[in-house]
Amino acid sequence: MKPHLLYKSLSLGTFALSFLLAGCEPGWDTSDGGTATPTPTVPGDLDPLYVGLGSSWRLELDDEANQFTLTKHDVPDGTLLLDASGSYQELQSGFTELIFNTVSTGTGISAGDKRTLLITGSAVVISEPMESASKQLQAMVNADTCSENDLESNWLLYKQADNFNIDEDDAHHFGRFIFTVGNNAATIARRSLDDELSFNSLTSSTDGCTDGNAVGSNYRFYLTLSNSASVEIAENEDSITAGNSANSQFLLVLERSKILATSNFNGTYIGFYSDSNDDSYMAIQAECTDGTCTFQKMTDLENGSLDPDNIYNLDLATESVDDPEDGMLVGKVTLPDETTEGKVVCSINNDYADSGDKSIACVGTPPGSTTLAEITNIFLRSK
Repeated sequence: MKPHLLYKSLSLGTFALSFLLAGCEPGWDTSDGGTATPTPTVPGDLDPLYVGLGSSWRLELDDEANQFTLTKHDVPDGTLLLDASGSYQELQSGFTELIFNTVSTGTGISAGDKRTLLITGSAVVISEPMESASKQLQAMVNADTCSENDLESNWLLYKQADNFNIDEDDAHHFGRFIFTVGNNAATIARRSLDDELSFNSLTSSTDGCTDGNAVGSNYRFYLTLSNSASVEIAENEDSITAGNSANSQFLLVLERSKILATSNFNGTYIGFYSDSNDDSYMAIQAECTDGTCTFQKMTDLENGSLDPDNIYNLDLATESVDDPEDGMLVGKVTLPDETTEGKVVCSINNDYADSGDKSIACVGTPPGSTTLAEITNIFLRSK
């Protein structure tokens, strides 16, 4: 067993396994009502600058000229691996489209290529793979800002390590993330899809947050003002130093807020659905009513045309909202054949970063899969 990834048992120096709130019911104390951590800014104060893991991506949007630059480094401020620029537009479907005009450094993107983004609350970006050879959805969070307040949010796994072995390694898929500013320490409480009620935790000290970036041994954290973050758990400290993410896990940390009732997230949504079992992804549109969501593949990203023949079901109709964590609930996704299904856990926010955007983000086992080694993700934003 390799003792360094999120799904492993840790025993090294600054990392320790610990149970939180000993003596309490497995979970977190929500006796205070479970209110969300206040967002210390308003969406208009968040510049359209975003950073993402794998190795280190940076997207800058000029919202006056509708121009963008996209770069990739091995590590923040390290060796430049890709440098591209172009224009962007808001599509009728609700997505944002990047149109590449110039690629001066790197491969995997060519002039004339287009990439589709989902932007939520000026705080989180989910995009189709930037590089042509990749099948991995990319997540970015607002860049260059360190909060003066402690962060307490939900997290979801969206990239599994290449060397994950279900026969040797424990699988963890979601939970709660805490970053304490006073001592520059992070805690990741981990839960699994096969037992969402029990949890254990990883803790890490860091070198402090500078321009939204913090590092602790084999961890990298991109922190923000919007109660969002990205976390990389690498194979070892050398992988963080070298920017080698192949055997890393990526977590997306999302602002946490109580759901209260499934009717609160009624509406029309757009987003992405991915399945690591066959390395597939697709843009989708969903309709949600009282916890029952149906979604279809979007066949034309410009005008929002949908595939009428294949309807998927995301069943979140449950009385157990805000369980196993505040802002989370357990459900299932079913394929158009109406029989093949997989379990999901979703983090839901009805007003992300005070932007008015509703957000549904899920991690689960791919429908029909019998292993926890593969994951499916659903990322939705109100249209």
